[in-house]
Amino acid sequence: MAHGKSVKLFLVDGTPNGILTAEIINWTGHILSAPRSKLKDLIQREECQQSTGIYFLVGSDESNSTYPLVYIGESDNIAQRLAQHNRTEESGGKDFWNKVCVVTGKDQNITKAHIKYLESRLIDIALSNGQSQLKNGTAHIYNRLPESDIADMEYFLEQIQVILPVLGYEFLKEQKRPSELKTSTIIPPTPQVSENMYSSAMEGLIEQPAEFYLSVKGIEAKAKVIDGEFYVLKGSQVRQDVSQPEHSYMVNLRPNLLDNGTIDPLTFTFTKDYLFKSPSAAGAVITGRASNGRKEWKQVGTDLTFGEWNEDQVNGEYEEILHLETKTSQIQNLYHQFKDAFLNLDVGLEKVIKKKYIAFKKNDFNVAVIYVFPSKIHINLQQREGILKDESGLLEYNTAQKHPFYTATSNNDLEYITSIVKNLADF
Repeated sequence: MAHGKSVKLFLVDGTPNGILTAEIINWTGHILSAPRSKLKDLIQREECQQSTGIYFLVGSDESNSTYPLVYIGESDNIAQRLAQHNRTEESGGKDFWNKVCVVTGKDQNITKAHIKYLESRLIDIALSNGQSQLKNGTAHIYNRLPESDIADMEYFLEQIQVILPVLGYEFLKEQKRPSELKTSTIIPPTPQVSENMYSSAMEGLIEQPAEFYLSVKGIEAKAKVIDGEFYVLKGSQVRQDVSQPEHSYMVNLRPNLLDNGTIDPLTFTFTKDYLFKSPSAAGAVITGRASNGRKEWKQVGTDLTFGEWNEDQVNGEYEEILHLETKTSQIQNLYHQFKDAFLNLDVGLEKVIKKKYIAFKKNDFNVAVIYVFPSKIHINLQQREGILKDESGLLEYNTAQKHPFYTATSNNDLEYITSIVKNLADF
């Protein structure tokens, strides 16, 4: 379970665009951040004078607005080294940067060996994250530390990765691997499930990342939202043709993802999970045109658009289906009958989703999703590999999702629909 952290920020000049210091409570590290225009004031500070530390030079690339230019370095005398970098390229300096971030220790326990280890690890992380244009080249492996010191420096490194994004430096942010995460938690049903037991089951569920799909013109892509961030999953397809080549994502982001191997240029599929700044950016790269990601991405299992799902996160609460008191008494009774019938089948209860639906699962596979409307119940049946036993022919089919659904309005529907769910659950 993640715990909160207290971050202390201090605006040295009293303005947001000046020198800034940052600390995490009970951490021995200290952060300085400043624009290049404030370098004279920065290098006169005690933290930069005769101090061993790490520094980041950060700038923008006019030809590539997607990723910042970054140089990671270390020195025993930060002030002197930054003054050297402030020279022109012809004089041995670096021209590209417009911001600098310095990491030092509050005590004398951070040694040259520690800093060289941190520099090596930071370069390696920046390269593997692929969220910057790193000016260092390859990382130089430095492993000349005792085991205990390595453990201490890994903790120190974790704090750097926490605090730098707070200051706007996101190239070291930990990249999740959502395609490796399990997608559901199944609670085994019991023969008799009371309302209290049902509520307890709801509370015991582990919140899972929301899953989304985008399907357009033969292209299938999947994504997950983790900690509020939008990841397109490994294996997602990308349209080869670009219908709007002048779009900013077609000019910068998409070519970069092809060049660095995130998108395979032969198969046009994602080779790894990738974090996008928004669902619209992801949709544009995948479809080769401008995309309203809030409408085009839909949640797996519910078909809610990303925008509708996001609204639910703000407005919804875990509760019994969608204010049942607003439904007709007939539908209220029918809903409870369906719920009890499904619970008595050998299928697992997933959870009541915020004011929208209740889902039942078998072996990580949705077998039934109940939506409640004022005068009817809509049941989505998600088949496995096209297998479905329906001899009556009463089911309708959602062509977009390729799975059947059934609308129930009376008690006569109960036996029929639960038998179909049982057939699905047997596979």
